Amino acid sequence: MSAASRDLAQARVNQVFDNNSVEILTAEQLAQKLQVKTSWVISSCSRAKTRDPLPVLRIGKHRRFRWNSREMNDWLDRRVGSSTRKAGP
Repeated sequence: MSAASRDLAQARVNQVFDNNSVEILTAEQLAQKLQVKTSWVISSCSRAKTRDPLPVLRIGKHRRFRWNSREMNDWLDRRVGSSTRKAGP
């Protein structure tokens, strides 16, 4: 691996982990922050169950979520105003 390739790879890692405002959360911790059930968080990661799945970081069999990351903030912004309920009288 060349020095330029190593520097580029390190820059990608730093982009994710050097930002002090990004937290790595478990499904349980994310559920607490969103005030939903853990089962909802887990099912919302699946492309088979939703058109816009939660952005997830998979580490082996484990799911982790980057709170305050650009991807998570974009996902939350897309949820603003969207609801599956119909307004009724």
